[in-house]
Amino acid sequence: MPTGTILLYSGSASKLIVSDNQWLFCNGSEVSRSTYRALFVVIGTTYGAGNGVDTFNLPDLRARFPFGSANLADNSFASGGAASHTLTVAELPAHTHDQGSLQTQNTGAHSHSISDPGHNHGGTTGTSSMGGGGYRISGISGSGSDS
Repeated sequence: MPTGTILLYSGSASKLIVSDNQWLFCNGSEVSRSTYRALFVVIGTTYGAGNGVDTFNLPDLRARFPFGSANLADNSFASGGAASHTLTVAELPAHTHDQGSLQTQNTGAHSHSISDPGHNHGGTTGTSSMGGGGYRISGISGSGSDS
């Protein structure tokens, strides 16, 4: 793999073995120019000069998304962007929204009704007085006597 290659790693930092000095996290840290000479030759001070003598900075991809560049001369992650941003009206380009297929009509006064003949809670309520003979309670007929 070429020196300077950036790979996405989904594990935790404690699980990555970096003792062979071949892999570093893209966290913007300052590292030795002599220990990582091959990397320094490839990226130089693109991401920071470190102390200006013995160190240089790694790219900082924390809270950033790596993307490809169409212009190989301009592929720096060094500036721009933010982990989150809320757009303001001033940042929106001028634009319009056409009516599309929306149609409105003035139909005057009207009402809506719902008929639900499909269910019945059952039961009947009513009042009655008994005297002897027959009785009727809201659609329920019967006969009896006072005793």
